[in-house]
Amino acid sequence: MVDSTALFRGFDYLPNPWHSWRRRDVQGPPRTQTTHTYSPVRYFMVDFNLSRRYSGLGPHFEHPGWGGDKSVPEWRTAQLCDPFPVDVYCLGNSIRQLSAKHRTQGWKLIPGKKGFAFTEDLLSDMCQDDPSACPEMDEVVVRFEKIRRGLSELKLRSRVARKEENLIAGVFRSIFHWARQVVPILYRIPAIPTC
Repeated sequence: MVDSTALFRGFDYLPNPWHSWRRRDVQGPPRTQTTHTYSPVRYFMVDFNLSRRYSGLGPHFEHPGWGGDKSVPEWRTAQLCDPFPVDVYCLGNSIRQLSAKHRTQGWKLIPGKKGFAFTEDLLSDMCQDDPSACPEMDEVVVRFEKIRRGLSELKLRSRVARKEENLIAGVFRSIFHWARQVVPILYRIPAIPTC
């Protein structure tokens, strides 16, 4: 989920929730006043109606089988499981499914993307079959930040392309993408803005 209100001029210019190619007032296409680079947005990974609030730091166990990702290893048994490693697995698996390398049946409608090879080691650690071997979410955040700091400015600004993209269309999209990147590079606007 994304909070993209910083990108639009007003409430009426936001995309319609049912038809994203139309404005909320259905008078035309949504118009952004800026881009993600100039006005950062916040992304939230939310599994609606499945959230729980726990008190204390002790172990918390739930019955398996909630959520949409049926590949979670803890759900192969009927035993109680800790939901926090399940969250790490589900987040890693949802990101891993975006790459064209790890597609499963339920994700075939979303086209595979290329350009995520730098996350392979972290995602494979997050998606292990043994829940006790999975890193905790705090460790995942630290490792991802370390990976991100190790990437070049060009890699951070590079385009995420479809895996089966037409060669000619890909060339034109790349030219348009890099033409849009000239001004932020000249003004030294960071590739990943902070909220």
